[in-house]
Amino acid sequence: MVERELKFDVPDERRDAIQAELSALPASQRQRLVSVYVDTADRSLARHQVALRLRHDGGHWEQTLKAVGDTPVERHEDNVARPGDWPADGPPIDPSLHAGTPAFDRLREALADSADPTLGAVFISDFVRLRADLLLDDARIEVAFDQGLLRAERRDASSDADDTAKLAGAPTLPIQELELELKSGPSRALITAATQWADRHALWIDTISKAARGERLAQGRVGAVATPGRIAAFGGGKPPDGRTLLRRWTAVCLEQVLGNASQLSAGEGPPDAEVVHQLRVGLRRLRSVWRELGRCADEPIDWQPAVRESFDALGRVRDRDAAVARFADAITAAGGRTLDPSGHGPDPDLRALIRARPFQHAMLSLLAFALDADGNADDGKAGGGKTGGGKTDRPQDDRDGIDLVVQRLRKLHRGLRQAARRFDTLTDDDRHRVRKRAKRLRYLIELARPLLPTGDADAYLKRLRRTQQRLGDYQDLCTAIDAYRDAVHAGQHDAWFGVGWLEAGRARHLARCRKALRRLARTRPPLSAH
Repeated sequence: MVERELKFDVPDERRDAIQAELSALPASQRQRLVSVYVDTADRSLARHQVALRLRHDGGHWEQTLKAVGDTPVERHEDNVARPGDWPADGPPIDPSLHAGTPAFDRLREALADSADPTLGAVFISDFVRLRADLLLDDARIEVAFDQGLLRAERRDASSDADDTAKLAGAPTLPIQELELELKSGPSRALITAATQWADRHALWIDTISKAARGERLAQGRVGAVATPGRIAAFGGGKPPDGRTLLRRWTAVCLEQVLGNASQLSAGEGPPDAEVVHQLRVGLRRLRSVWRELGRCADEPIDWQPAVRESFDALGRVRDRDAAVARFADAITAAGGRTLDPSGHGPDPDLRALIRARPFQHAMLSLLAFALDADGNADDGKAGGGKTGGGKTDRPQDDRDGIDLVVQRLRKLHRGLRQAARRFDTLTDDDRHRVRKRAKRLRYLIELARPLLPTGDADAYLKRLRRTQQRLGDYQDLCTAIDAYRDAVHAGQHDAWFGVGWLEAGRARHLARCRKALRRLARTRPPLSAH
């Protein structure tokens, strides 16, 4: 079975209101749930994004296996009741009970990848759940508010669950989250209900599961953990059409975006630099996919204006800080001074921008599209944003999706060949646009990598990454020059040294860009499918 569930962080100031709303719903229930999560000693299950747990609800035992699904809000799940007269710590974990399910296939891979497949307890979740069912658009949706904690657990699987002496001083992490799970009916109803609850209570999406949080707690990994991008795998058979390709790539990009947005939203203090970077990369990939294949959607999804402010703010913080830091040591070694960061003024509140309604609505609209496998769930309301509003004038393109991708690759490659011929005459703004074109081309090839000829794609990507790096070096130089000039205007007159030192390197960086672009222009791009 595939579990479809949206989870939101709940701020303290909304706790009482959510409890009151849920308690007022018919047949609401409150129960304590205690679960023991197991893994191998080398955490192979966590690496394979598999979670195996034994849960007690006060009267019954249940064993559950979960594995990552096709979208950030989908998981393959298998629940097995464990009736019987068991000791206090419940029945032993038995992975074979899940045989024959998609989740079990992932579990078997994880166990085979472990040096020692013996399973032992890793952490415990202990929380009180207040839940009720909603009926909406012919769908049944369970809404659950969980409050409690995660606790690292270093016992072996046979230890007494009540041995509090062994748990004394174990690290803990609080849980306070709202979950909406689609029990039956169309996916659009889940998005609609989630949007309503998020709007009423100013909530933000959180795709980091209890299993992932508990694993990090058990490993002692404090602070934010960035989510890198991954590539969607495609099985054999008929090549995907354009819409299927767009939907799958949207889902895989959202995994990176929402994973990092969840980390940024939940944190305190200065944002983690790598989380900011990976969030921006995820948004770039998402924008690139929709720019090149957006015509394949049945109806337009006007999500990009809603995230533009967040994207631009992420770029200003990331580019300026990274660019200045990159040249700081060399400028100091040459006799200059480190740039005072106060000269650029206060940073934008990235956390508030990500938590805000426009960004959250945009993500929900894209999730609605990613979940809509059959092309019949969008009704212009899902996600609370604009997902419809009448059929588009552009007909859906049902051609082989990879043919459409190759068409876009040709166009982007031609643009880079033209840029190579006239790079010296371009303005810095035009050179920055060349860099963005190179990024779009790289993201598109990387996503399409499983569908392209191996040799052509690898050779071209190697040159393309080098070209992008050179163009990025030059952009960093320009950004650093602007930062030092801003510092001069803010009264840091000794920043003139940095301006001069950086300007002296401009010609060298331009020459490297020119050389990389010309080499790329002579490299054969991957312009055919397997």
